[in-house]
Amino acid sequence: MTNDVKKKLLLSCLLVILLVFLFFNFLFKPKSASIAKLNKKHSEVSKLLDTSKGYVNKYKSVRIAVDSMTNQWNSLAKCLPSEEEMPYLLRGIAEAGRLSNVQFLLFKPMSGGQQTGFYKENPVQIKINCTYHELGYFLSKITALERLVNVSKFKLSTNKKAEKYTEVDFIATAYTLPTNPSFTDSSTIKKKK
Repeated sequence: MTNDVKKKLLLSCLLVILLVFLFFNFLFKPKSASIAKLNKKHSEVSKLLDTSKGYVNKYKSVRIAVDSMTNQWNSLAKCLPSEEEMPYLLRGIAEAGRLSNVQFLLFKPMSGGQQTGFYKENPVQIKINCTYHELGYFLSKITALERLVNVSKFKLSTNKKAEKYTEVDFIATAYTLPTNPSFTDSSTIKKKK
């Protein structure tokens, strides 16, 4: 090869090396740093998006659970009258006694009903005189009421005047929804540290 061709070839190689050097330092290197920053930002945003999707899925399942509990609460709350309905419930118990042919000796709403969580206990002391069959019929009428009534402290004694009859003393506790129910007991809540 001639000297002139060698010079042109050497000059061409130097020109190519210079172009590669300039491309690498002024175009590729700055863009690669920018690409690295964007890739890092992309991975952070992807993690945040995945976390957010997890929260959305949890929210949907929690929402379904809350709706289910709300429906359950609404159906169970129908068994508990409000405090304003208490006189109607007491009349219902008295009517059940009248239909059962029991004789009321005492029908006394007791004061100091306890509020436990989201319901209030309303005890009524009842003393009746009746036969066993009338007692059974009366108690079945109480259990057939639309509202929840619990019978406790049940005492039977024979009527001294008429042995056919039995004196029955018990407490009927009706449960009502208070106007401001407390859904949490502060003693069971653990404080976060």
